Amino acid sequence: SKQEFAAACIVLAALLLVYVVQPHRGQWLWWAAGLLMLVAFTTRETTFALAGIFPAWLIVAHWSRFGKPAHFSRLTLRRITALAFLAAALVWITRVSLGIHAAAGTYASQYQLNVNNLIGSLQFWGYSLVREFPVTILFLAAAAALAWRGTLRDKQIPLLMIVWMAASAALLVPWGSGLRPYYLVIFNIGSA
Repeated sequence: SKQEFAAACIVLAALLLVYVVQPHRGQWLWWAAGLLMLVAFTTRETTFALAGIFPAWLIVAHWSRFGKPAHFSRLTLRRITALAFLAAALVWITRVSLGIHAAAGTYASQYQLNVNNLIGSLQFWGYSLVREFPVTILFLAAAAALAWRGTLRDKQIPLLMIVWMAASAALLVPWGSGLRPYYLVIFNIGSA
């Protein structure tokens, strides 16, 4: 079952809901965003990258060198981080308490952090970045050049994008060369 697209849509819906509800005080909308986050975590394991993305975004938001937060307030980022951790914890506790483990097939057994997988991942990511994401590479290079010159108006956007892509890639590295391109859907959100 290839549920990456569904997981990506759910994650985007949760972020959009949080963006819309941010200036308002409607608690039930925050619960709806939390429910969407929980559904995203139960849909695919690759969405667990969110548990690393949001705390990193919170750190970037508190880093005064980059100015005030770009899209989400610091309070909103704290809430998103708490929702992501709560959803991840609920899914993990449920899986452990019910004895649900990853399928022991050949594909799941390839998920190991070893030298061969690191080399395979470097080859896959190098190839994929050049072939699938050339515009992203050019955008990041242009953003870095503008930031270095001091003319980049909003420095947080490229940094938040890099954080999202790095956390997604880090979660996928242990698959090595066995990684399938459809697992890059969560990575694609960051590059978009």
